Amino acid sequence: PVRKGDLVVIVSGSGETIPSKMTAEIARNIGAKLVSITANKESPVAQFADISIVLNATCQENERSELAPLGTLFEASAWLLLDSIVAELMHAKNETEESMRKRHATLE
Repeated sequence: PVRKGDLVVIVSGSGETIPSKMTAEIARNIGAKLVSITANKESPVAQFADISIVLNATCQENERSELAPLGTLFEASAWLLLDSIVAELMHAKNETEESMRKRHATLE
């Protein structure tokens, strides 16, 4: 369970889905720190966040390439960003995949 002082990371291209908004609100009410990763800097999730990382990966249907349909561009960008952060943190904190798994939670 999320507790006061925990870090909650929400990844949502639009930043407007009901589960992401609910998670952001719950995290803030508990007193957790909130980081959003989104393509929409004006979204409710970005506004709730203590830190918002905005990826320049459009989510608008009329702006997407046929080579990156739906949310592919945002999802791939977020995946690369998060994998690089996790790898760096594991190295800096001398963590293993198993030690991190014990504290990992998926809320959606």
